[in-house]
Amino acid sequence: YLPFTITRALLTLVFLFPRTHFSYSFSWGANQGKLEPGSKWCWPTWSTVSALVSKQTVTYNAMPKSCPTRDMVFVDLNLSINFRIGPDIDRVQDFVFKMGAERLDGYLYFQVEESIRTLVHSVTYDRVNDLRSEFSGEMLRTLQSKLSLFGVEVSNVKITDVALPFELQERLEKTTAFRTRLEEEEKNHNFSLQQIKNTHAQ
Repeated sequence: YLPFTITRALLTLVFLFPRTHFSYSFSWGANQGKLEPGSKWCWPTWSTVSALVSKQTVTYNAMPKSCPTRDMVFVDLNLSINFRIGPDIDRVQDFVFKMGAERLDGYLYFQVEESIRTLVHSVTYDRVNDLRSEFSGEMLRTLQSKLSLFGVEVSNVKITDVALPFELQERLEKTTAFRTRLEEEEKNHNFSLQQIKNTHAQ
């Protein structure tokens, strides 16, 4: 009975490792490298799983608030960033030992805030909405260059929303509506003048 108890204390009967993750193990504190997916029988208690890293693409949503434009209008933005860890085991190891999930979250927050504020500050408020794709491309290049060192592969950055202050948005909508009405009246006036000219020409 005693040998069975000791054996049971030193061995875990079975360990399952999913195919959807990269797995790393440690034995007596030393890195044993990648674990192949599947079941491991009689897993010793002195061996531990140090990391399970998903192979799937992850979406990170960021919402920088009150970013000042060149003419000091504060805009809110929503960004969506798609990335994954890898694609090979060496890049995953860079992520596990140089970055980690918790630091990645803080690093992404810092980089997005700094980059988007710099980009927004370089233009006036009336151009922010028109430059979404340009901002997205610049953000993608910036994040790729900075995160690739840590095994993070950024595949897409998209600005999903740009919100101007409510009062300014309301004024702009009224101005746009007023301009549209003026253009319509000018067209009607020109049409009426053309009809008068045609009538006199007959």
